Amino acid sequence: ESRVFYNRVKGQTENDLRAVAGPSLVLLRPGLLDGPRTERRWGESLALAMTRPVRTWLPAALRPVAVEDVAQSMIAAALAETVPAVLESAALQGAARRAQLEASS
Repeated sequence: ESRVFYNRVKGQTENDLRAVAGPSLVLLRPGLLDGPRTERRWGESLALAMTRPVRTWLPAALRPVAVEDVAQSMIAAALAETVPAVLESAALQGAARRAQLEASS
């Protein structure tokens, strides 16, 4: 049980989803999402402005995740025979590019 309200609610929601969906559920846990938005979120805008210039030097788990990578990871998980129960942010990095390379080869 986390002391942080957001993390506690998120964890409880994941547990509830697992209870309903069973082993077929794949949870994606992207970090900061990098993509177009209709609304402005000042905290996310600031974080993206600070991390984009240094993203190549950040560990994959801390890099902003392109929305295309999240979408491609969802597609790959839906089509895969087996996938991990949880895909963390680092595993999502570069998924769209990998799919493009596989499709062109």
